[in-house]
Amino acid sequence: MHRMGPLPGVVAGLLVLATGCGALGENGGNAGAAADGEVATELSGLALLHRGYGGGDPEQDQALVFHDPETGGETAAVELPEGAVDPMAPELPAHSLFSADWHYFAHASPDSGAMELAALAEDGSAYEAAATLEPPEDQTWGDPRISGDRLWFTAESTGEGQEGTRVLSVALDETEGTPNQEGALPLDANGQPSDWAVDPDDELYIREQQQTTQVGGGNGDLVVRESGDNVMNATLTTNGEQWQDLGASPAWGGDSIVVGPVDANGEVAEERAGAHLVALDENRQGFESTELLGGGDAPVLQHAPAPNRDALLLQSTSAWHRVDIGDDGGAGQAEELFPSPRDTSMAGYPLVVRWSEPEG
Repeated sequence: MHRMGPLPGVVAGLLVLATGCGALGENGGNAGAAADGEVATELSGLALLHRGYGGGDPEQDQALVFHDPETGGETAAVELPEGAVDPMAPELPAHSLFSADWHYFAHASPDSGAMELAALAEDGSAYEAAATLEPPEDQTWGDPRISGDRLWFTAESTGEGQEGTRVLSVALDETEGTPNQEGALPLDANGQPSDWAVDPDDELYIREQQQTTQVGGGNGDLVVRESGDNVMNATLTTNGEQWQDLGASPAWGGDSIVVGPVDANGEVAEERAGAHLVALDENRQGFESTELLGGGDAPVLQHAPAPNRDALLLQSTSAWHRVDIGDDGGAGQAEELFPSPRDTSMAGYPLVVRWSEPEG
């Protein structure tokens, strides 16, 4: 797990969020609301979740900010409910907190153990409370994820004689209904509930319930865990060095995955640069790995694949870079695009949500 301190050089002059929902729009950083109050549809680009937007309070001043994927310039900013996202969490899966159409945002209420669902305001300036899902008295709900048309979350039993942690889900448009029981989380080697996710096909993936598969290749040893046809986790060992999937970044899906440098403790190896794009062959009997940013001076911390998977954006400690992906799955040369935006979270930079394109 990467635990780097706040990065220097917070960009001066950026807007500090005010408490009013209209504050972003007043400073030209809203979601592009038109003069008649209609929400613009151009919520597109590299979407990053800022905790401490513009150098503000990392717990109070939180926003979903859209950046031009070529220049890094801000094109839209949407205020989040105050304190919705833990400013100390270093690898929060921010990509799973928003619906595909940006209409919904999910977060947990740590005080009550409830699930909170927020919806985009009509003027596009903020996410506003839409529904609260209260757990039974003997449960605490948390770790929300949105996938497809459903809200997924964990249910931890607090009463005597109750068993472990389960994953539940409920339809986004029927949050008052009884949640579906999706699966139980076994304990991992450290006695904690297993890591889980919803795969790109909207199916529950529980890490500890998936067998590892060893894949041969000409440029190292690869161990993967899959969910259906999607590679979800991977460890690549090449030239005596280990590379693992970047858990806080969106899943690539299919037979490809990006792995970054890790040390013996599984944390980011900051003395090693770059990452690797790993692609299984069509029979899943072999693989190829392509070095990404190998000539740089810092590890890759986050990535975002293009919507049609023909390019990849990569964040090092200092900048975002673009790599084009060929029809054969191979990666081209990296091009540095713009300095990494900063926030005042513990990590020092905003979390990647996804790279999206305009509708139509």
